[in-house]
Amino acid sequence: MSYDTRLKRLGLDRLELRRLHADLIMCCKIVHKLVNIPLEQFFTFSQHNSTRGQSLKLFYPDSRVNARANFFSVRLISLWNRLPAGLVQVDYLIKFTSMLRSVDLSFALLGK
Repeated sequence: MSYDTRLKRLGLDRLELRRLHADLIMCCKIVHKLVNIPLEQFFTFSQHNSTRGQSLKLFYPDSRVNARANFFSVRLISLWNRLPAGLVQVDYLIKFTSMLRSVDLSFALLGK
């Protein structure tokens, strides 16, 4: 029996997916000011008014150092910007968390 099969039998997601969910939930908390962390310390909103999809797109900074590219606020931006508009604009954390489970994040998983 494979590892993924055992996890599905237990009703669990892969660790990598659980980490992505936790990171996106923290990003939601910061963007919607549900935690006492200033948004400006981690993110800036994109200044392009012609963005497709959602209106809360984050600016992707240029990172020349690989360590910076793996920092929380940089590695999460591409995921956040790919989320559907209906999900990103939800400012209730419980609703965001439940809606996030229905989003396919398989493109971001390294193991697949």
